[in-house]
Amino acid sequence: MNPSTAQARVLVDELVRNTVSHVVLCPGSRNAPLSFALHDAASAGRVRLHVRVDERGAAFLALGIAARTGRPVAVVCTSGTAAANLHPAVLEADRAGVPLIVLTADRPPELRSAGANQVIDQHALYGGAVRYFDELAVAEHRSGQNAYWRSQVCRAWNAAYGEWRCGPVHLNIPFREPLVPDVADGGGADVGGVDGVDADDAADGDGANWYESLDGRPRGDRWTELPDFGALPSFVVPSARQGLVIACDAGVRAASEWAEEHNWPMISETGGLGLGGPTALAGGAWLLGVEEFVAEHKPEQVLCLGRPTVFRQVQRLLSDHDVEVLLVRPDSDWPAPAHNVRQVGQWFDEPAKPADPEWLHRWQRADAAATAAVRETLA
Repeated sequence: MNPSTAQARVLVDELVRNTVSHVVLCPGSRNAPLSFALHDAASAGRVRLHVRVDERGAAFLALGIAARTGRPVAVVCTSGTAAANLHPAVLEADRAGVPLIVLTADRPPELRSAGANQVIDQHALYGGAVRYFDELAVAEHRSGQNAYWRSQVCRAWNAAYGEWRCGPVHLNIPFREPLVPDVADGGGADVGGVDGVDADDAADGDGANWYESLDGRPRGDRWTELPDFGALPSFVVPSARQGLVIACDAGVRAASEWAEEHNWPMISETGGLGLGGPTALAGGAWLLGVEEFVAEHKPEQVLCLGRPTVFRQVQRLLSDHDVEVLLVRPDSDWPAPAHNVRQVGQWFDEPAKPADPEWLHRWQRADAAATAAVRETLA
């Protein structure tokens, strides 16, 4: 599958996974990959597609649908002056607080400033009227692309459907030829529910293709969004005996109580500010940087409160496909879809496994040894 086709199918699949049910499309040449992908998704009943030839009218149609439903709606157009015709609706969406996702196709960098008719500078075209802007890198046939594409769609969706006020967002997508599916693709198969992530996973022998969906992970795992911190003790029930709590930027007190109840060690990703309780570890974040220790003490589940910041070893653990992340309070930058995070409601009815006291003791012994070593060094 050529990169442009793969990218378009993944972008559409991720929009659908983020509950986008209406898309308004203005077909053109440069946005042909998105047109084919949207047609396939609509034919499969995954999205309702509205096709319009006038970009200005299309944008206002998307605006009206979003205002009526209260949910993000995407509008898709080709490159050049077509994108400028969406601007009035983008301004209206900004002032009215309507969640609008604008996807504009563009030429790749090598075809810009070439004197072609109708070519304009589309970078940050709508200025401060959008809550979020990003220009995606040109699609390439290499590992890691799938997670990157999906993460950008997730960031855009979260910004459009903002916590405090909705609004428009803009993704500018440069497509390089070929712009139509290869003959071998058979017109474009749906990527939803395919077992695989990208070439990194395919190399591990799971049969994945580099562009495929995240839906079919082992055990059927997807994203999980949990209640706010104060509700942790009564709502979050772990389904693993050996887990770890990581407090990243808030909720330390509630997490401490929850960790004590379930006998899970708890670490603070940002240095232990306010960390307390019998399961708290002073040097837990540093233990995650010891490969031998992590190999022998890899948790089955990690309860992550807030957004991880500076510790690469924490990101590495959360990105491990064998570790299930129970996520509290996601934001526009977290999580990246490459992380193994399950969907709301899929696991709440699973019976809680009994706590494993030896699991906690092993972490505590390692933490005590590390702390003693540090003190000896400083002395």
